[in-house]
Order: sequence, then structure tokens, then C-alpha cells
Amino acid sequence: AARGRALKAHLSDVELADVSAEREREHAPLLDSKRPLPRVATPPRPSPPAQPWTLRTAPPPCLAALAGYGAVAFLYNLQDELLPLFAAAPATAGGLGMAPAALALPLAVGGVALVLFSQLGYVHVSAAAGGAVATARLGLAGWALPCALFPLPSLLPVGAPRLRSAALSFLAAARSLAANCAFTSAMVLVNEAAPPGSAGAVNGAGQTLASAARAAGPAVAGLLWGAAAGVRGGQFAPFALAGVGLAAAAGIYKHVRPPPGEREGEVGSRGGEERIAVLAPLPPEPPR
Repeated sequence: AARGRALKAHLSDVELADVSAEREREHAPLLDSKRPLPRVATPPRPSPPAQPWTLRTAPPPCLAALAGYGAVAFLYNLQDELLPLFAAAPATAGGLGMAPAALALPLAVGGVALVLFSQLGYVHVSAAAGGAVATARLGLAGWALPCALFPLPSLLPVGAPRLRSAALSFLAAARSLAANCAFTSAMVLVNEAAPPGSAGAVNGAGQTLASAARAAGPAVAGLLWGAAAGVRGGQFAPFALAGVGLAAAAGIYKHVRPPPGEREGEVGSRGGEERIAVLAPLPPEPPR
């Protein structure tokens, strides 16, 4: 019995040795070969979670774009309220004494010019100017001139209402062209200046600021016109102050820059969608 157990243990050792030798022979060509071992793809490291966007952490170009947008919204609504006040005020207060029906023509001319230029002209002007930043500054500077000249029709003869209406219509159309350059570029630059992953938060902050500016514009316009009405030549003062504000707003866009990797004037976030980085597929590995 003892011999039987010893013989069985010896046979087991021999079988294990044979199996080990067979495995070594199978793997020997692979280990001894000069061919490189196949590479194993390592999973990418997860990126750290993006920090939420706040005004405190926003980069300076983003804050400048928001400030420019708010300034444009405020000045646009300020002038929108000054114009009917000036047109409807009596001549003794420096106005034109126009009836609502007579004011409809200059306002309609300005609206048609705005729609046509926004659809057909803005793209070409922006391309010729060199991008949205230059177009915004050009629009604000060009807007200041017709804004300051709006009271000029009050110097024309009272007995020439058609001439007054034509002059006011021309100034309204010129204002619409320049204001469209400024306002459209301001909205484009808010999207361009938004850091990756924060377009929604930046647009929300911009709309909140613009809404506050639109509410303040009519109130300030009423206060300015009330202070100037009745003073000889006072009708020029509110429009001149608005023109100075437009020139000052153009200086804000010296601090607005498009983000790295984007050309000026290209919208980085279209239709409210975040920027998406599209990665090209990796080339296939060469055959071994």
C-alpha cells in the first residue's frame, strides 16, 4: 500500500512537470520573439468636474461683453423714448408738435431699414470690418452722430411739415443701420466670450442685465427730457448726452476678445447650444 501511494505521487509529479514544460514550449516563441507585445489601450482619465460660472469667476473679456450688451440695451431704449417725446412736444418746449399719425412715417422708415439691413447687410459689414468686435465699435460710433442730430428738424420752418418729416425719417433710418451693427454684434460677443460649458449661464446674466437696462432707459429719458424742456435749445441736450454715452460704450469693446481657438466674428454657441469639440477618429493601427 505504501509503495502504491509513493508510485501515485511520483506519477502526479511527472504529469505536472510535463504540463509545465508544454506550457513553456507554447509561450516560448512569443516571449523569445523580437516582435513587440500588443499594446493595451488604457481608459482615459475622467476630467475634473466643471466649476459653475459666476460673475466672480468670469474672465474679464466675458464681463466686458456683458457690460457692453447692457450699455447698448440701455442707450437703445433711452433714445427710443426720447424720439416720441421730442416729436410730440410743442414748439415752445423745443419739440416738433407732430401728431401721432405724422410720427408713424419716420418710425416705419426706421423699422423697415432695420429689418432689411439685419437680413441683407449686417453679414457683409461685419466681414468687411473684420469681425464682431470691430463692427460693434463701428456701429456705436456711427450711431452717436444721428443720435445727436435728431433735434435738427426743429430748426426747420414750422410751415414745412413734409421737410421735417423727411429729415426725421432720414435720421431714423441712419440710426437703425448703425444701431443694428451695435446690437447684433453685442449679442454675438456675449456668446463668443462665454467660457466652455457656461453659455447658458452667461446668456442668462446678459438677458437679466439687458432687461434691467430696458427698464431704466425710459425712466432716464423722461427725466432728461423733463429737465431740458422749455429751455432754449434744451432739446439738443438729452440727445447729445445719449451720443456721448454711445461713444463711451464703444470704449468697452476694447476689452472684449473672442476666446482662444475662435476667430473674431464666429459664433461659438449657436442656437443656445454649447460648444461641442468633435474629435476625429483615430487612424487604424498598422498590421503586425
